[in-house]
Formats: sequence, C-alpha cells, structure tokens
Amino acid sequence: MVVIGVNTIFSLYYYLRVVRVMFLTTSEEPALSANPVGGAIAGACAVMLVFMLVYPQPLYRLTGDYGKIYLGEKSQITSTKLQTNSNEENSKSQTNSREAISHFEIRIRASILLEIGT
Repeated sequence: MVVIGVNTIFSLYYYLRVVRVMFLTTSEEPALSANPVGGAIAGACAVMLVFMLVYPQPLYRLTGDYGKIYLGEKSQITSTKLQTNSNEENSKSQTNSREAISHFEIRIRASILLEIGT
C-alpha cells in the first residue's frame, strides 16, 4: 500500500510539472499554427465518422456488396437448416459469382497496369 502511495506522489509531481510548463511558463518561440490542409482532412474525417454513426446503411450495403463478390450471392449455411436450392440454382449462383470475381480482377489488374505505366 505504501508503494502505491509513493508511486502516486511521483506521478503527480511529474504530470503537474508538465502542466505547469504548458500553461504557466512563457516561451520565446512562436506559437505553433495548424496546417489548414490537415485541419480540413481532420474535419472531413470527423464529419464522415458522425455521418456513419447516424446513418450506417450505405457502409453496410457497400460491405455487403463486396462480400457478395468474394463469397458469392448466397453465403454458406452453417446451421442445421437444410438447403432447398436445386443444383441448377447453385450452379447459376456460382456462375454469377465467378463473373463478378473475374470482373473485379480485371478492374484491379487494369488499375495496376495504369500505375505501372505512369
């Protein structure tokens, strides 16, 4: 218990000294000014964060769409429910997901080639 008290006293001394230097001492150096671009980026990030907190549906939809690209139209069922889809529907879903993946791969490869070419 004594060790905790001594540790608290040392930490208070250290942190109060930092606060004293920050607020009570004057400096000859000019005050720091914020970069306007950095402030604009921080403000835009804050607005987007609040928007996603209030209205998360667009982000939810976007992540669902990318999930469909990688996992196919229908996700795997892990519960005890029986799958009622016929083989024809499953092959149709697999064909659609392959087309979506190949389209996605083409876009990625094209963007890589554009970056390499520039």
